[in-house]
Amino acid sequence: MSEIIEIIRKNGILPIVSIENEIDAIPIGTALYNAGLRVVEVTFRTDKALDSMRVITSAFPDMFIGAGTVRTTKQVDQAMEAGCRFIISPGVNAKVIKYCKKNNIPVIPGIATPTELEEAIELGITLVKFFPSENMGGIKTLQAFSSPYPMVTFLPSGGITSDNMMEYLKHPHVLAVNGSWLIDDNFHEKQNFDEIELRAKAAVKKMLGFHIDHVAVNLPKDDLAKDAARDFAEAFDLEVTEDLQSFKAGDVFQAMKPNLRGLMGHVGIRTNSLERAEYYLNNRGIHIGLENHDAIEENSLYLNLEIAGTAIQILEKPM
Repeated sequence: MSEIIEIIRKNGILPIVSIENEIDAIPIGTALYNAGLRVVEVTFRTDKALDSMRVITSAFPDMFIGAGTVRTTKQVDQAMEAGCRFIISPGVNAKVIKYCKKNNIPVIPGIATPTELEEAIELGITLVKFFPSENMGGIKTLQAFSSPYPMVTFLPSGGITSDNMMEYLKHPHVLAVNGSWLIDDNFHEKQNFDEIELRAKAAVKKMLGFHIDHVAVNLPKDDLAKDAARDFAEAFDLEVTEDLQSFKAGDVFQAMKPNLRGLMGHVGIRTNSLERAEYYLNNRGIHIGLENHDAIEENSLYLNLEIAGTAIQILEKPM
């Protein structure tokens, strides 16, 4: 279960799809894969669910496919045979949960009330799907659940969109968001796979929240660094401060005393989640440097590349 929890947390978004024709499975998988997503829930709501699961797990071996809307132990066996990695059930089905736990199959049951949450905990479950989230009070209800049940992590689902997903993702007890907003119910008629990819990329972009935090230049002498920071500060009415490694003009410009990373300097990029940023950048073939925690700021990483002699530092936004 720990591997599944880790992969879902790093993805942050767990899309739901109900596939009516298995020939749509590969273009759907491709659209999500191109957006950097490596997890997807394929529901048992259609006659072609199993065939679609087999197609996706075969075509995308490094994706983690979960079977959704699982209500029987037979469906558990069918999903595992089709190559799925985990089970999501719409409710607290004791028979399904016990069967999955007996066979070491990760299972995430759905809950909507404290009573159902208690039942899940009694069955040894600490990760639940909160469904239907928005209809049951959304983030406020989830926050209320977290106080008496601090050991539980939630996968909110139902009414989740790009507009409200960050409210959930900022909550410390939310593993990821789960929903079907990336894939319209009528996509089978429209065959709008390009739109699915665009929506998925937009959702990932919003979740990561990359933006420029500061620019730093390397200078050979302390007095040159001090002069550069002072000139920048005077131009934009900022305060100059000094630390062991640099002179700073406000929070946006640093003149480095020694030559540190980057031939010319570095650019600091803020993100909502350092862990997810590293994961998605790695999926794009952009890797983190071997030495990272000697960075000039805690909770930051450096990419293992320079662009025009400029190193790239990734920093997590303060909560």
